[in-house]
Amino acid sequence: MRSAEGALTVGKSASVCAGYVVLESALHEVVGRAAVQPDDVRPFLAAAAMSHGWRASLWETLLPVSPGLPLRRALLEEAMERLHSPLAAVRGRNGPPPPLADLLVELYRALAAEYEGRAGSVSLVSDAPLALTARRAAADLRALLIEGEGLLAGVEGAEPTAGADRERSPKVLVEALIKGLTSPLH
Repeated sequence: MRSAEGALTVGKSASVCAGYVVLESALHEVVGRAAVQPDDVRPFLAAAAMSHGWRASLWETLLPVSPGLPLRRALLEEAMERLHSPLAAVRGRNGPPPPLADLLVELYRALAAEYEGRAGSVSLVSDAPLALTARRAAADLRALLIEGEGLLAGVEGAEPTAGADRERSPKVLVEALIKGLTSPLH
């Protein structure tokens, strides 16, 4: 993969894919649990949860299996560590979770842009499967946005209280999630 800093190694590419697996898997869980919303939103959330699972499986197929490269388990554990804090906030582990509708709209926009950027930054010679996966994942998210924005606008979420942590706002959480996808731990 190429980035603004130059070509990325196979190990760094694998680390990025592992971040996508962890994020999409966590969102599969969070959105799936939320599918108990009002009847008009339930089918959308169920479909969105399934889409998260599908995208996680797409990214997982790109994790390396070659000798000498990091093992899948190590890559996924490292990605879980990078994304631990923002995912804990999304899951509501350290306080009330952000309003789901606001979070999903903000996250789907940012994640689609992340995937589109990834697709445009890779070498089609060495990373054609990664580029294809990124384009498919972005298209899927864009389709979810078209379908879901109107539905989600009518969903009442847990409104943040006046003293709510800024770290729990959907915008700040999304920024932390996207940053955690590609930032090294140390």
